[in-house]
Amino acid sequence: MVTTGSNWPVTAVVVTYQSAATLGPALAALRRSYDQGLLRCVVVDNASQDETPSLLARESDWAKIVIETINHGFGRGCNVGFAHVQTPYTLLVNPDAVVEPDAIRTMVAFLEENPHVGIVGPATKVGQPGREHYQHAGTRPGPLSVLQQQIGRFAPADLRPITPGCDAFRTGWVCGAVLMIRTDLMRQLGGFDPAFFLYYEEMDLSAGVEGLGYETWAVGAAMAHHIGGASSTEDDGRIHGCIASHYYESRRYYLIKHHGWLLATGAELAEAGLLLLLTGIDLLRGRGLRRLRPRLQGGWFRVPRPGREFQVE
Repeated sequence: MVTTGSNWPVTAVVVTYQSAATLGPALAALRRSYDQGLLRCVVVDNASQDETPSLLARESDWAKIVIETINHGFGRGCNVGFAHVQTPYTLLVNPDAVVEPDAIRTMVAFLEENPHVGIVGPATKVGQPGREHYQHAGTRPGPLSVLQQQIGRFAPADLRPITPGCDAFRTGWVCGAVLMIRTDLMRQLGGFDPAFFLYYEEMDLSAGVEGLGYETWAVGAAMAHHIGGASSTEDDGRIHGCIASHYYESRRYYLIKHHGWLLATGAELAEAGLLLLLTGIDLLRGRGLRRLRPRLQGGWFRVPRPGREFQVE
């Protein structure tokens, strides 16, 4: 059995679900870091029904493989993997994200040189060739951002892409597809809040780290690639590439947790009115109900339900 050890600087935690199509490059890159003595790896599979478990079985000589019988989701799955971490730093990596050894070294070096920083995220190129962009970072969302999102023209003033080679900058959050955190902070927080099924858990994590007196930074000197798969497409059940039913539930829970029930509910009511107005304008212009359909899929005034299974992207 492969176990993590304190003589390694980093443990990568990967959560898989139906990931056979994209898992190979992600594990190959992590294996290169393992071979160079940079990290151990823990992979938690959330009851995949495709070829993912058999693919993982072939990696058991260097990575710890945990096969679960239920789909915990992203945050809870990470918590299962985190229970096996004994290294100073924990790297969260999506099964369709590629992080090379140089990027891992850069993030470790930044954390070691800046003891006030608790979380770092690299410049992550997202999407398929020809449709790529760099992951953004900025202020954590609040009630006002709910309305800004519907308007689609006004974003937080500090929202910016993390581009390769840019100067490191402090931010409110970085994407959980590739994220490095001090293990002792993750332990103090008890891991991810298990109430989050999918989405917003990394923003909640950054808020928790800030509450402990540490900062979140974006580090452009470190680079990664997140294929993203389905997140690059839109359909009636998606909002900005996210599964609408999970996105809106997690958003409401996040807003209640950090801004209170009254503001969260007020923002959702205002959003409903604005959305109906904009949909009416769309109908007059012959654009149909495309704007409204993801919101109908997501439902209203709902928070995640304990025990519900969901897809990990």
